[in-house]
Amino acid sequence: MASRLVAIDKCPGVRPIGIGECLRRIPGKCIVEATVDEVTESCGEKQLRGGISAGIEGAIHSMNSLFEGRATPNFRWGLLLVNAKNDFNSVNRIMALWHATFLPIA
Repeated sequence: MASRLVAIDKCPGVRPIGIGECLRRIPGKCIVEATVDEVTESCGEKQLRGGISAGIEGAIHSMNSLFEGRATPNFRWGLLLVNAKNDFNSVNRIMALWHATFLPIA
């Protein structure tokens, strides 16, 4: 099934936003509702979708254990995840790069 594309002015340019058809979205929601327990059980802490209570807390604990398991005195590593809210090109790229470059590692 198709999606309807809506053009949103990006100044300059256009950003296409897809809106799924009702006949595609309703069965998807029904399938999720019917299988939520099985999916949650089989995915465990690896799936952090909406509807799981304390999903972000599970993500934090997973990352914490990952960092603790990999850290050694001679090898420091890290991971940078950025949700920069760039839907409408609203990120200040210069500041984002500055923060990624110069902020100390915790």
